Amino acid sequence: MLNIAETALKNDDFTILVDALSSTGLIGVLKGTGPFTLFAPDDTAFSKIDPVMMADLIADTLNLSKVLFYHAVNGKYMLNDLSGLISLSSMEGSDIFIGISRRGEIKVNEAIITLADIECGNGVIHGIDAVIFPSVIEF
Repeated sequence: MLNIAETALKNDDFTILVDALSSTGLIGVLKGTGPFTLFAPDDTAFSKIDPVMMADLIADTLNLSKVLFYHAVNGKYMLNDLSGLISLSSMEGSDIFIGISRRGEIKVNEAIITLADIECGNGVIHGIDAVIFPSVIEF
């Protein structure tokens, strides 16, 4: 079974995420033993970010690394596991808040899980419709 990095690389919806992970060297972390859960913003999620802010983020590998690590947690959490949680501690160190939308969808902060339970050899990927940001980001 492919690991999280390999699975994301093969998914055409995660090209911006994979490029960002590669540019910071974090893709190697997601090839590790794990288990990990990755809340993966798809390309449409990245396109919602203001272009100037996105360019600044890509240019600042320290803040980009913080943002990317905020999307990952240690441990494998399937969608059913998330429904009973309030928060998870991200690999960045800040909490990610779990909730339910008005339509009954599982939310990660303000992002909705749109593609759930992509099982990988070292964890699971959940596709989300927005990039989430930790409060420690400085621009």
